[in-house]
Amino acid sequence: MIGRGLLILSVAWPLGVLSPVLGQGRGAARGERPMYSDYRDATTPLFETTLDLRESASPVAAGNLAPRVVALTLGENVAVGFDTELLRLAAIWRGRRLTPRGLATRSYATTFGKAPPGQSDLPEPGGPLVASTGLHPGWHTRGAEAWSDPRPRWLAENELGRGPLPREVGQWRGVADRGDGVSLHYEVSGAQVEERYRARTTPKGIAVERWIKLTGAGAPRVLSLVDFGADDEAAQRVRAASAGVAWRAGNHLVAELPSNDRPHEMVIRYELNADDTLQRIVVAEATPPAWTTASPRTGPRWPERVEMTFEDPRGDGAYRVENLALAYPNPWARRIRPVDLVFRADGSATVLTFDGDVYRVEGLHTATSTWRRIAAGFNEPQSLAERDGEIFVFSRLGITRLVDNDGDGETDYYALFSNRFVQSAESRDMPMTLTALPDGSFLICKGGQQIENLSPHSGRVLRVSADGREAEVYASGIRNGYVAQDPLTGLITASDQQGNWVPSTPLLVLEPGGFYGFGQSVPEEPPATSAPALWIPHRVSQSGIKQVWARDERLGSLQGSMLWLDYQGPRLLKVMLDPEHWREQAAVMPVPVDVEVPLLGAAINPVDGRFYMVGFQIWGSNAKRHEGLSRLSVVAGVDALPVRARGFREGVLLEFPSPLDPTLAGDPGSYEARSWEYRRTPAYGSAQYRADGSFGEDPWDVHRVLVSPDRRRVFLAIKDLRPTMQFALDYNLFGDWTSAYFTFHELEKFDPSDEGFEVTDMTTVFAHERAPRTVRREETAISAERGQQLYEQYACIGCHSIDGSMEGKIGPSFAGLYWKDRELTNGETVSADDAYLRRSILRPEFQVVAGFGGDDASMPSFQGILNRDDLASLVLFIKSLASVPEDAPE
Repeated sequence: MIGRGLLILSVAWPLGVLSPVLGQGRGAARGERPMYSDYRDATTPLFETTLDLRESASPVAAGNLAPRVVALTLGENVAVGFDTELLRLAAIWRGRRLTPRGLATRSYATTFGKAPPGQSDLPEPGGPLVASTGLHPGWHTRGAEAWSDPRPRWLAENELGRGPLPREVGQWRGVADRGDGVSLHYEVSGAQVEERYRARTTPKGIAVERWIKLTGAGAPRVLSLVDFGADDEAAQRVRAASAGVAWRAGNHLVAELPSNDRPHEMVIRYELNADDTLQRIVVAEATPPAWTTASPRTGPRWPERVEMTFEDPRGDGAYRVENLALAYPNPWARRIRPVDLVFRADGSATVLTFDGDVYRVEGLHTATSTWRRIAAGFNEPQSLAERDGEIFVFSRLGITRLVDNDGDGETDYYALFSNRFVQSAESRDMPMTLTALPDGSFLICKGGQQIENLSPHSGRVLRVSADGREAEVYASGIRNGYVAQDPLTGLITASDQQGNWVPSTPLLVLEPGGFYGFGQSVPEEPPATSAPALWIPHRVSQSGIKQVWARDERLGSLQGSMLWLDYQGPRLLKVMLDPEHWREQAAVMPVPVDVEVPLLGAAINPVDGRFYMVGFQIWGSNAKRHEGLSRLSVVAGVDALPVRARGFREGVLLEFPSPLDPTLAGDPGSYEARSWEYRRTPAYGSAQYRADGSFGEDPWDVHRVLVSPDRRRVFLAIKDLRPTMQFALDYNLFGDWTSAYFTFHELEKFDPSDEGFEVTDMTTVFAHERAPRTVRREETAISAERGQQLYEQYACIGCHSIDGSMEGKIGPSFAGLYWKDRELTNGETVSADDAYLRRSILRPEFQVVAGFGGDDASMPSFQGILNRDDLASLVLFIKSLASVPEDAPE
């Protein structure tokens, strides 16, 4: 049994009978194996995928890679892949669906199974090819056939993610679920095309049948059926045996279709030899065969219902976090790895998983919620949105609208809304966010880390028109961005993540045409780099994800702020950003809650006003759980966090939701302030720099503290405070030291009378002597225990294990590291002594261990971040994880 205990769940089976089943409830925790390991889903007749034929036995394998494919399983162990951009039958093959490659499939059975960056580890046919076509359109005008790829090459000749054909040439429309199979729908030069497939056993062997209906063709058309190599011996054999086909120079076997006003139908039969090679193709005009005219599916494909409850309420302060007991086992035999959710006005939610499943959830605001599956088959989706009651899913295929034609609650038609942007096969070109705007258009953001080739829409935010017909770049220079909009003011923001060209974690306010610094997605004529509204120290937020504006009074002291999700922590942050004055300054502080789920998506339930969070992990998170759904409830009206935080030339104002202890609040010893700068370079991250350019931090003296008459506001008098990229303020007003972080772009003069302070002139405050300190912060001693605290605080735990394992980690383990010989990428071998550890922490780019280079394994410099005592403590902690020889030098 995986998990901490048994949980009784209710499952509504097709006849409506409630049957108890046993479930482990929370999904596998770190170090445990998932209950379900087979990514293939027999209940789903289609799935989106990238299809890589470059290393296949296809005679037209060279450069044959399709990032946006709909694959069908037909029975008789046959599968087909249809390229939705070039509108071609890319391949027919026998055997298992696809090789388990890519981010979703590789991590499904092995939770921390990480697909490498680049385009070298992509899904391929899982068995022998029967037929394939080359990288060219599937349809042609007769007499003007083109057997090459006509699409623009964009930024790199070798990049095969080139986007769809021009709309007037062809356009993918979607897939209809017909119960016994699916039908494909698209347009070719204004003509409507519908296709269906099946595989069956005949007296002569296996036959794959392809039915096509063409309507409204204004000119004769040529359909590509199969391509052969220039010297392929099979070409002449198949050509001689086939019927109803035509031949084109270059060994292309085609079907010719006349112009028509009425529907023209044909059946194309691919007949196989016993060794799964193509024997012949027979093309015949036909009235619709019986297998294409069967009645559509009646009733749901997935009638089962599963009830789930919340467990483990945690938190003894202003907030409580509850975790949903996930349905394991479940009747769909699927892992539930949620990436995003949206709520309807009635409190029902739509939950999207990374494995392409969509669930409708009723009653999350009650003790027991009911889950049902309503769609499936998406390729690594990461975001969904609602517009006018309709659900849109953003996957590698594009943006798809879910259509329920018969009212049974399930998706009958997967209608393409837009694919008018380029999708690379690069594993890090992720479909990260889909945001609906009030005018009906959408903003999308795609991952920016491009390893092999540059792609024109990676690392950019695009605006997709309300009808889906157009997509244009809205902002660029974003490494891994998640976009949001404030529903009250319309302000558009985005997170990004520290990396090359990104010195720390930024909160961006997006403007049309803005460039935000990431060097792999630079416009052709780049404008000046726009500064973030807020920098967040890497140790506070290593992986900034989604932002949700807390525009609900039931969220207590969080109301009006932005809630920021951090994946790696995982943690929740409160951001104070004035939508009208965001160019001046902003502040952020951690919310004191314990989050177990690796955060990727969140939303506020309009029925109960609680904050719901979802996520899963493959690598780079410290979360205790692999996957899950949690909800945050406010159990007290106020918390210990400021409701207002603002800097001025004369100091910092903090306002709290309840009165403070005047003695503690008025003591300058209750506060510590410091600032530092970052540098944006092509290197990964940034050290910390003082104002004079040296490594380190600038301390700021709190000269005196003013306390307002109502004791809810304090003003820290700090003389000559200046704009800075990062200002850190630690305060101890409630028994523990707490931190808030600011970015100051502009600072105004402070007028204490405007804030109700009895002092009217700050000049007189600074004219008095520095106020005495009663509170003293305890000094931290150099120790291995302190080193372990730093290991956790500075996110070393996210990349380096201390038990020798590599699950979910991208850096070498600290276990047994000390005094071990280390082979570097330059071929040198060094001993991991004290000096080596210090150098590796402060300047990691100069001592990269063999096997740990590459984009995903980068590490920032800690110069100016760790002081001498901190560095010594961290080295002591690493040494404590190894057997240190007696003769090892100190």
